Amino acid sequence: MSRTLSLALALALVLVPVTALALDVNGVHFEDTVQVGDQTLVINGAGTRHATIFNVNVYVAALYVPTRTSDASAIIRPDVTRQVVLVMKRDVDAETMANAIREGLTNAAGSRASAISSELDAFVAWVPPMRERNRMTVTFSGGRLSVTATGAHGTFHGSAAMGDAFFRMWLGAHPVEDGLRDEMLGRH
Repeated sequence: MSRTLSLALALALVLVPVTALALDVNGVHFEDTVQVGDQTLVINGAGTRHATIFNVNVYVAALYVPTRTSDASAIIRPDVTRQVVLVMKRDVDAETMANAIREGLTNAAGSRASAISSELDAFVAWVPPMRERNRMTVTFSGGRLSVTATGAHGTFHGSAAMGDAFFRMWLGAHPVEDGLRDEMLGRH
């Protein structure tokens, strides 16, 4: 192969954009990036939340971060913009959804649970029933939490402490499900 052709081929390979990691999990497609304000986040990993002893699929969730990492503590820092997009795999009534979230957030907040109790009450009152294929998007940016959900009235806004509890619920030392945490952190 001539030197010119080799150089041209090498240059072409360098100029080809690297394909990001779009994921299909349990029949749900997640894009490789999302936009939060003026920041582009990349998919870090995605997995399925199971419930009951029968391992019923409840939802599929994808974690988006500025830079991929398997280190949960690097993601949960207060200055890191992050987002979880979850897609329901089954219908869940508002009360069941609210109770599950209340339990998960209370456990994740630990000794700081009392500091978010009024926000948690407001969030539980805001949560709509979730039907199969409905989405909930949980975003932490600029020290604030925002949550949108199919069928909800408006956007729920919360404090940094509430945002911390949300992401610790999925990524903390005692997550709602170890396997889901590991998949969201790309540790499968």
